[in-house]
Order: sequence, then C-alpha cells, then structure tokens
Amino acid sequence: MTEPWGGEPPKSAVTNLRTYLMQLRKLLSSAEPGELVTTQAGYLLRIDAGEIDLRRFEAALERADKAMADADLTAGEAAPNEACALWRGEFAENVEPEPALRNLAARVGEQYAGALEDYMRPYKLVM
Repeated sequence: MTEPWGGEPPKSAVTNLRTYLMQLRKLLSSAEPGELVTTQAGYLLRIDAGEIDLRRFEAALERADKAMADADLTAGEAAPNEACALWRGEFAENVEPEPALRNLAARVGEQYAGALEDYMRPYKLVM
C-alpha cells in the first residue's frame, strides 16, 4: 500500500480501500460475475488484456513496428492511428504519481509522442 499514499498510508487506509472496493463492486455489478473476487491475498480484478487501453495502445504500437519492418505501409499507417485514437487526456491525470506510476507515465508519454509523430507522417509537407 505504499504507492497510493507515498509510503505513509493514513490510519484510514484500510477503510478507504474497502470503500473504494465497495464502489467498484457497484460499478461492476452489471458485469460478468467473478470479475472482482476476494482471494486470500486480497482482491483480484479479472480482466482481459484487450480491455485495458494501455495494453491495446502498446499492441497497436507493436503492430506498427512490425508492419513497418515488413514494409507494409498501409498497416504501418493504420496502427499508429489506432494507438492515437485510444489516447484521451493526460496519462493518469487525476492521480498523484509516485515513482512507479511516474516512470510508467514518462515511458507511455514518449510512446505516445512517437505514435503521434507516426500518425502525422503522411500529412507532413515536403518543401
């Protein structure tokens, strides 16, 4: 529990987490049964990688790299477009980042900048 509170969780940390989990359970109540389960170690949220925007973003970038390596210009252009379409706002914009999240945000921000550059490549004017 160090990341959310900077290594110093408040006395109310356990209560806060239980409240957040209760709210999450309400949000997921219409979802498939068993997505949020209680385990001996705590809670486990079961979701497919394809349901996580970050994983979809990274997969699109991998497809773009492969397409360009294979000289498939159509796919090489489509994949960065797909990656950029997933981007909305700043990465984790409403979260006070601790070191792990800050490092992830920096890496993903660089990936996004590269994808945006690839996305814009067909529109660059040649002078």
